[in-house]
Amino acid sequence: MPKQSNEELELELRELLRTNFVYYAQVNLKIRTKSDGIQPLEMNQAQLYVHNIAEKQMNDVGYVRIIVLKGRQQGMSTYIQGRFYWKITHAIGKRAFILTHEGEATKNLLGMTSRYHEHCNELIKPSTSGASLNYIRFDKLDSEYRVGTAGNKNTGVSSTNQYLHGSEVALWENAGDLAVGLMQTVPDARNTEIWYESTARGMGNYFHKQWVLAEKGETDFIPVFVPWYWQSEYQKLAPLDFEPEESEMELQELFRPYTDLSGVEHTELTLDQIHWRRIKIKSMESDGTDGLNRFKQEYPMNPTEAFQSSAGGGLIDPLWCMRARKQDIDARGHVTVGIDPSFGVEGGDRFSLAARKGREIIEVVSYSGSDVNTLGQKLSKCLQFIEKHRPTITFIDSGGGSDICDALHDKGYPNVIPIAFGSTADNDVKYGNKRAEMWGRMALWLNDENTPVQIPDSDSLQTDLCGSLYKRDLNHRLLLLPKDQIKKELGFSPDEGDACALTFAQHIPFRVNEEIIVTTSM
Repeated sequence: MPKQSNEELELELRELLRTNFVYYAQVNLKIRTKSDGIQPLEMNQAQLYVHNIAEKQMNDVGYVRIIVLKGRQQGMSTYIQGRFYWKITHAIGKRAFILTHEGEATKNLLGMTSRYHEHCNELIKPSTSGASLNYIRFDKLDSEYRVGTAGNKNTGVSSTNQYLHGSEVALWENAGDLAVGLMQTVPDARNTEIWYESTARGMGNYFHKQWVLAEKGETDFIPVFVPWYWQSEYQKLAPLDFEPEESEMELQELFRPYTDLSGVEHTELTLDQIHWRRIKIKSMESDGTDGLNRFKQEYPMNPTEAFQSSAGGGLIDPLWCMRARKQDIDARGHVTVGIDPSFGVEGGDRFSLAARKGREIIEVVSYSGSDVNTLGQKLSKCLQFIEKHRPTITFIDSGGGSDICDALHDKGYPNVIPIAFGSTADNDVKYGNKRAEMWGRMALWLNDENTPVQIPDSDSLQTDLCGSLYKRDLNHRLLLLPKDQIKKELGFSPDEGDACALTFAQHIPFRVNEEIIVTTSM
């Protein structure tokens, strides 16, 4: 076999650097590390995970639209800046724009890209005609990398961009106006990319609303969560006599090894990670402040925990949901269906249906838009769901479902019961109305430590269940905030949660040998 010439080897190397970002990052990108100075970018587990998702989306649809929810210092900006530098220095006439939440962050990201360029291999290093505090221009490629700081709603909207990175979007001023303007600068075309990334900073802000929409599949964006325990540095050698507490053992049980859809292997929580977590929580305790809640905000284990911890929380704890999502039980008993009808396309609510069989919520489905825009369409979806699950009884919110209830009765389904959310609770000493009682029963069901329960393994459902903002009335009775207020504060209506709660509307009687039995399996 003839030996390759230097020219052929060079062409082969150029092609590898152009097409394989993981290799390109390792041999060409240099970063400033915390302890070892300037080093090659060895992509960590979180970066590889996000990269694989981006590459799959690019292959599937021809562009990248990703929103990343992260903890602290997990390398997302490092990865995205490296990716953008790789993209614009291998193409002609491309522009990348990066918007951060504050001036210091803007300076840091430009400095990161300047470092990439400074240490770039001369074989592929592009020529520059100028640089300033907010841009680097690659003259022979007619390409440009520019940065800006959020504040002015017109920042960055004056030119066309192929690559857009919004950093710490939850902290932007004028986030909604800024994002709308910036997104118009990126054409809806192949080989374009829009990235939003941020830590959680409460519910109801622009970033949280966009996350929820992506999670529910209502935008082009793919929601990507990066948990703290993927970071190899987040561990501390545990003493030989170290013993996990009961809550820590439960975390180990919930977060077992698995391989995600992008092919990245995720390991179990080790004792060293548990030890690091325990020390970090203690270090965050001050002036009576709960260190655990602070830890969950800065180092979340799941998306709902991130948002809920930074906002103050709801009736249902994310850990209860994660526990139920991991169960595999043999559900028995009658089936109960709950239907939460939407109030029209303009309201943005979903038409949600849930089926529960004893200790398991076996299915939750939602529809929106033109799929359920008429009474006939909603009736059709109800009939399909009821015929599939054959429930003993079906409960429907009478606030928007009275017509559907009547139509189902006319179709020969008498066991459909309307429930008024604002009506008096069966236990009116503990609950302020029927809706609060249903949610209260569901919360007790989810948090029953003696009997495991199971729910669908769905981020969207967990978001709804944990979006149960509540208060106490003058008699200390539980009241959930009205749906329109929850929607205003969180950016979404918890319709799937309401559908599940409806399955707890009443204790269901059934007959055995003509004797009426009242089920205790709520």
